Amino acid sequence: MMAVTNTIRNYFLLFLLYINSWIDYFKVKLGVLKVKYGLVGHFEKNGIIWSRNLHTERMVDAAVGFTEFKPDDVILAAYPKAGTNFTVGIIMSIYRRKV
Repeated sequence: MMAVTNTIRNYFLLFLLYINSWIDYFKVKLGVLKVKYGLVGHFEKNGIIWSRNLHTERMVDAAVGFTEFKPDDVILAAYPKAGTNFTVGIIMSIYRRKV
């Protein structure tokens, strides 16, 4: 029985190594795509320099063109490292139960 357990464990570890190699491959590939399509660096919009790591030109255009809130809009504002992702998860679970 011990040999079967070790064999299953070895196959599982081999599978994890295989998955990790694909993850590394895609990280490299995405890095190449970022450079190719201009997703790294900065861009200027309305006299402000924006980082492409955090913003896209489409996002900035949408923010500039924003006019008013809808009655069912939810605003989430939090300090960094204050559980923002946890709060988003709570809001999404409430929203999914509502809909």
